[in-house]
Order: sequence, then C-alpha cells, then structure tokens
Amino acid sequence: MESLRTTPSKFLLTLALAMCLFYVLPIALANVYYLDDLDRVANGYASWSTNGRPLADGIMMLLNLRISEPIVVDLAPLPLVLGAVSVALALWGLCRVQPVSTRPFAMMAAFLLVANPFFLSNLSYRFDVWSMCLALAFAIAPFTLRREWKVELLWSTVCLFLLLCLYQAALNAYIILSITAVLYAVARQATPTAIWRELGVRVGALLLSNVLYEVSASQLVQGSYAMSHRDFVSLNGDLPAAVWRNIQTGYATLGTALTPSTMWILLPLTIVALLGTLYRAGRYATIYRSAAGIVVAALAVIATFCIPVFVFGILLALKDPVMEPRTMIGFGAALYAVALMFLLTIEKRAPILRYFLLVPMIYAYSLVFAYGNALHAQERYDSVIAASILSRLDNTREGAPRGMYFHGLVKPSPVAALILNHFPVLDTVLPQTLDDTGWTSELYLALFGINYPFIETEDVPEVIRTTCRPEYKVRGERFDSYAHDGFMVIDFKKNGCQ
Repeated sequence: MESLRTTPSKFLLTLALAMCLFYVLPIALANVYYLDDLDRVANGYASWSTNGRPLADGIMMLLNLRISEPIVVDLAPLPLVLGAVSVALALWGLCRVQPVSTRPFAMMAAFLLVANPFFLSNLSYRFDVWSMCLALAFAIAPFTLRREWKVELLWSTVCLFLLLCLYQAALNAYIILSITAVLYAVARQATPTAIWRELGVRVGALLLSNVLYEVSASQLVQGSYAMSHRDFVSLNGDLPAAVWRNIQTGYATLGTALTPSTMWILLPLTIVALLGTLYRAGRYATIYRSAAGIVVAALAVIATFCIPVFVFGILLALKDPVMEPRTMIGFGAALYAVALMFLLTIEKRAPILRYFLLVPMIYAYSLVFAYGNALHAQERYDSVIAASILSRLDNTREGAPRGMYFHGLVKPSPVAALILNHFPVLDTVLPQTLDDTGWTSELYLALFGINYPFIETEDVPEVIRTTCRPEYKVRGERFDSYAHDGFMVIDFKKNGCQ
C-alpha cells in the first residue's frame, strides 16, 4: 500500500481532514444540547453499555479520565472534532486504494457517507457523536486494506466487532459498502474467483463479528429499552405484515430527504449510475462466458437493486425498530454507491462530468450551515420561552409544584421557520425540545432551575379540567398559562386548552 509520505497521499489526507472538519464547524458553533444531551449534561450518566454499546462507554470514560466511575461531563466540541477526524481518516483510507488520477473525485463521492441530511442528527449529539462516527469509520475500514484474504478477513472481523460495540446501526453501511465493492470489482473486470473471494470475506467477517459480539458483549445489553429494540419479528403469520409495516415506516422517514431540490441532484446521478452498472454487468457476462461469470453478473444486478433495502437492513426484521434519522447511516453509504458508480460510468466517456459531484457537495455544505444557524436560533428562542415560564412561576403563589403540562408545542423561531421552509429536509433532524411529549421539555426546563415534573398522559384530562379555567388564566405573548393547586399548564395553542 502507498506510503503516507508520498505527495498524493498527503494531499488526499489533507483534503479529507479539511472537508470533514469544515463540515462539522457550524454544528460546533451552534453549541446546543441535542435530545439525550439534556439529561447527560446535567446528570453525567453514561450507560451506553446497557444498550449494547460497551465501547461507547469505554471511549467516553477515557476521554473524561474517569475509568472507574461511569460519569461523563460536557466536553463539546471535542467529541465532535474527534469524530470528524476519525471519519476523515477512514475516508482517506477508502480513497487511497483508487488510482491517483481519480482520488479527488472518489473523495467527493466518499464524503457523502457523512455529508447527508440524516447523519446531521448523529453529528448533533454532544456525547454520542464520537462513538457514532467511530462506528461509521469501522464500517469503512475493512475496505481500506488490500492484502491476502486471511488478513482481510481478520481485519474486517475486528473492525465489525468494534462497530457493534459502538453503534450497531452503522452495520447497514458496511453491507452497502460490501455490495459496492463487488460492483467495483465487476467494473474493473476482476475474475469471478476474485469476486467470490471478496464476497466470502465480507460475508464471513459479518457472521464472525456477530458471533463474537453475541458471545462477549450481549450480556451487557440490559433493560427493557435495549431488549425490546433487539427482538426480531417471530417467524409466524405476523412476519410479512411486520416487515411491511417496518418498510413503510422506514421509507416514510427516508422520504423526508427526497425533496424536489435533492431529487434534482440525485436523479441524474442515480440514472447514470444504474445504467452504467447494468451495462458493466452485461459486458462482464460476455467477457467471462463461464457459468461463474454469468452468476457474478446476475449477482451484480440483483445486488444493485438491493441497496435501497439495506439502507434499513436488519431494522426491517425487528419487532420495534428505531426508524429515526440517527439510525439511517446506510443512507450515506447508498449515496456513496451511487456516486462511485456514476464516476465509473463517465470516467472514460465524459470525464468532464466528474465535476458534477461538486453539486451535492455544495448542497451538503449549504445544508449543514443552514442547519447550524437553525439550531442556534431555535435554542435562543426556546431559552426565551423558558425564561418566560420561569417568570410566570415566580409570580404565582401556588404551593409546592405537583406537575406541569404543555398543551401544544413551541413553534419554530422565525429564523428556523424560514430555513425549514427553504430546506424542508431539516424538519426531521431539527429537535423539537419544548413539546407536549414531556421528557425533553422537563429536562430542558431543569437546566433553568425549573423542576416541575411533567404529569403522566393518563392524568392530563383531569388536570386540564381542574386547571384550565378562566379564573386561573394569565395571558402571554407566546403562550397562555394556568396555575392551580400546584399544577401549571402552558397553553402554546392559546385556545383554552381545547
């Protein structure tokens, strides 16, 4: 493998670091607490091991210099910077196996692994971000080494085991990258034997790493949340319905990223990539006329159409999958597959079209800077709301706090609303901190010294009946409030709690 000392390799590494660090800059500058951060920043708990992520606990303990006691403090933006560097190193290794002349364009394609709308959610977690980025890096790492198959199998198995101990959702990225590696080998007209060996290494590492993880780490998966999200759909009559339900949920989430603006970018890339892949598969079958060659060509075609399925991968077979933006790490891998196949299609016939990859890059940077500004603006807006609630509580003469309820939710700030209107894809990743679900609202208000517990859902009708009365009402600019007998109702809808 080429040494780091060579000029092309140094340039590639510098490019990867610059692209990734500049990409996370607006999130670092926004400096907000994102969902689970609200609890960790105040209470310092780690507990990733209880969700089957023991290595996430380990690296954060090491970073906090608290090996013996599971307590973490806010070190942002250090975990974000470390995460960006980890991914950059993986991208550098991935592109270093390409011919020198195509490496900058291959880096543009590989950059989409991290520069996509869904991964913004992963990058926004102040505590989880390093472990999630490391998991993605370990999904990429098996494809950075070109050695004897036994060495590659060992290296890939170790990488995947570490991935599983960090963040299992990144496994879907590895599966799509494995498919991409096969398609790349077909494009380079590798022998059927070489391709079967490549496929065997990828599948073998996947199986071995999962066995190792189940044997050595599964005992760390404790608690109802972790276990419910690991349960597979039972092999009975419910299987088709459950999988179909998961597919609908997954593609509904995925559909939020497929806005008209993103489709104008992705559609040309996808059409060219698909036609090129089908052409190369057919050409491969004519070059290797043996049964093995025809099977490889057919496999390439089938695998191509399986890529959208593996954006969700194993999530489709779970009883209670978490179909959230943070688990869509496979989406970035699918974008990389499309971009790389696009490059392979036009590299000889129309090399000037390689610069089209600048379009999704520019879009990605515009999106992340808009997202960072939306985060910052919404945080300032929410803090004003929290200060108003605190002022209302200070002016009430009610007794000890018994409970609080939010009727409705805080609308996006004017700045965030304009950004969401321009980039609707951000609607799923911009957090709604103050809402009627309770848990994020309670944690956020606690940071301002407001320690009202949020009432349980079943108690809401009774509290509304006894508290939302005209005699207890105080009108406000952003919300109306009702206080009675230790209960506080914040009415963001301003409609009398109707």
